[in-house]
Amino acid sequence: MSRLVLPLVLLIAVLGGALWWSGGKPGALLQRQAGPATEPAITQPTASGPAADALPPSAEATAAAANTAANVASQTASEAARATTPTIGAPTEDRAIDAEAAADAAADAAAVASDAAAEAVQTAKAAGADAAGQAAAAAEAAAEEAITAAATAARAAATATDSAEAGRPAVTNSAATAAGDAAAVAAAATSRAAEAADQVAEVDASLSPEGFDAVRAAQLVDASTLPDARKAELKALIQRAATNPGQRASALDQVRAALR
Repeated sequence: MSRLVLPLVLLIAVLGGALWWSGGKPGALLQRQAGPATEPAITQPTASGPAADALPPSAEATAAAANTAANVASQTASEAARATTPTIGAPTEDRAIDAEAAADAAADAAAVASDAAAEAVQTAKAAGADAAGQAAAAAEAAAEEAITAAATAARAAATATDSAEAGRPAVTNSAATAAGDAAAVAAAATSRAAEAADQVAEVDASLSPEGFDAVRAAQLVDASTLPDARKAELKALIQRAATNPGQRASALDQVRAALR
């Protein structure tokens, strides 16, 4: 059990942070995922268009958090696969170690997913666009799922370790597989949080002087719930920002304010 102390401490810290940005609703964090999970296909989120070359500070921080989350998600998927695919004839103790490694990775994934979601929420508030808010909400939901999965993986790893020490190989193997399944869920959820956070960064960048994208900015205006007349005014401001760099910052400030 001593090998599980660190991941459990990390998990407690993750759960505490998640409760803070989820509005203190622990019930939302305790929903368990049903059924076994398979290793997810992990995609690395990257900024596109003008935003790839220049990002405002808020978008840069969110994009960095998204990239970290994507990398950790990929590592977690590998640990999950190892735990769910035991080596034939491997000692029982090795299965317990696999379970602990999967739980460690799931805890790390939940932590970085929470960080990415928190960054996304802050950036979405600055961006103001509906698309940013929706993506931030998706990042939060994915981070909650990762946290729940990490808690499940930690419990399964504890069972695997106890069973290995008690000489119960069948129970150890089953628990290790369960830890791997839960870690796979955490990996997939963390990957989704990364993608959503990257979307927030892209929206924020497109409405900033540093990463201004006239086409994307106009799409964000069209996707808003503002009256058509107001949308036309904002798109005129976007056109001014595109043709007059000296007025770009002030024009985009007005667009952001209107989209909030």
